[in-house]
Amino acid sequence: MKLLTFFILFSSLFSQFSIYKGSDYMRFSGNVSFYYNNRLYDEVESNGYKKDRFGLKDARFQIKGELRKKIKYQIEVDFAKFKGDTYIDEIEEIIEDEVNKITEKMEFESFLLDAYASMKLPIKGSNITVGYFKIPFTRNNMGRSKDSPWIDRADVIEDAINRRDVGIMITQKFFSDQIIFNFATVNGLGDVTKNNDKSGSLETIARLDYTFGLNFGKYGNKTILPGRLKIADRIDYRKTPIPTVGFGFSYRYADKEESMIYDDDDQWPLAVDGIKKVKGYDIGFMYQGFSMQYDFYIKEITPNDYSPGSDSNILWFVDENNRTFEFSGQLLHLNYFFKNLNLVTSFRWEEINPNSLLTTVNTEGNLANTWNTNLGFGLCYMIDGMNTALKFQYIHRLPRGDRLSDYSLSSLINNIRDDFDGIRSPEPWKKSELRLGVQFLIR
Repeated sequence: MKLLTFFILFSSLFSQFSIYKGSDYMRFSGNVSFYYNNRLYDEVESNGYKKDRFGLKDARFQIKGELRKKIKYQIEVDFAKFKGDTYIDEIEEIIEDEVNKITEKMEFESFLLDAYASMKLPIKGSNITVGYFKIPFTRNNMGRSKDSPWIDRADVIEDAINRRDVGIMITQKFFSDQIIFNFATVNGLGDVTKNNDKSGSLETIARLDYTFGLNFGKYGNKTILPGRLKIADRIDYRKTPIPTVGFGFSYRYADKEESMIYDDDDQWPLAVDGIKKVKGYDIGFMYQGFSMQYDFYIKEITPNDYSPGSDSNILWFVDENNRTFEFSGQLLHLNYFFKNLNLVTSFRWEEINPNSLLTTVNTEGNLANTWNTNLGFGLCYMIDGMNTALKFQYIHRLPRGDRLSDYSLSSLINNIRDDFDGIRSPEPWKKSELRLGVQFLIR
């Protein structure tokens, strides 16, 4: 009880600060979140010292405002990710004597989160955004983590795609924001360099979002009703009275001359020396406290060089007969808001297929089926809404190559139990973990 009282008093000290001059305004806000992390290692592993630690996830400061009711701007930084460098070249050598530069992203976190301005255009519902912003691609990518019951984003979103970039974006809204279309052109190398490669070509992104309500006879004769399911809406706090649905379709295209992967263990392609085409589909749903977000995307990648011993041949096994491979990922969140308890429960399932070419076990005995599957359970107790919230999450990771469909209920329960018995055989594709976090928002 004393701990809850402390959190309530602490959160009441913070409030959004605004400066007004006529119709112009400037607002200052931020958020702080920290966590305790326990990685579930085997008892016999020598690196058990990594098991327990505290971490600072966010220490953000945001400035946003509006000028003459036409121009909106936003700058946001995260001091928790400040390391003194805003550009990282090769973090470590991935391929000996590589032909072209290959950047590894895993150890890099951008200090700058947003730096953009948005201006209204003469056409109704239209505006243009310039600067460094979040790419309009998939629902879970565009949503804000501080409005989510989870401490961390899913791997398929956080690690497997470039989420922000420098460029220009045009947004057009129709029918009271029921239909939103975004078209952006950006450098294509994401937040690691905030620059372009030697090709000078740009990446293009397009997204169409349609949201509506479903009528089951209570509100007249129409089946489809006007409805708005905002991207920022993660939890159904309002207990939405009619089922509200949102559909999104996204497409990305890039033809670059530089490769970027997540890390040297998981060679997930973020940018490629060649052509990258990405299709994304997503669905959102809310009704009576229940909410759901589902993303699916597939990258079709054709490297320029597929000759034996080339970078792409070593990383992704492309050759003369298989010049193109696919990287795909899907993510499902199911949430329910218990209003009387100020509690959100959430379930997460995500599945990644890093390389469609790996379909059989090769002669060296390497894993050819590289499916990476995660299951998660989360709790979020809101002391003062999301302004002050306690978050708990358990992420269970299956062995590399395993999918959820490969398990019966009893075998899955036994696999989860092994996390806490300290013996995992075979090893999961990445360590399972428990996290407990606290979030304070200043807004």
